[in-house]
Amino acid sequence: MKDEISALVAGCDTFEQVRAVVDDWMDYYNNDRYQWDLEKFSPREYNRYRQTGVYPLKPGVSKDRSPRGSAPDPEV
Repeated sequence: MKDEISALVAGCDTFEQVRAVVDDWMDYYNNDRYQWDLEKFSPREYNRYRQTGVYPLKPGVSKDRSPRGSAPDPEV
């Protein structure tokens, strides 16, 4: 995490700004960042799938699973 958001944190002036950057990154990591080791699911999707056994995608519907390098820019 520190490698991916260090530049964003360096530009923060207050603790609240740092907290917002970290919260945004954690939200991205747990909800949007797909991982090959988790059957191409985000950690949250994979956890839900393992607990319920319900596959999160409908048959025949594909979801973009291209890997992303880092969290989205919070300024966008």
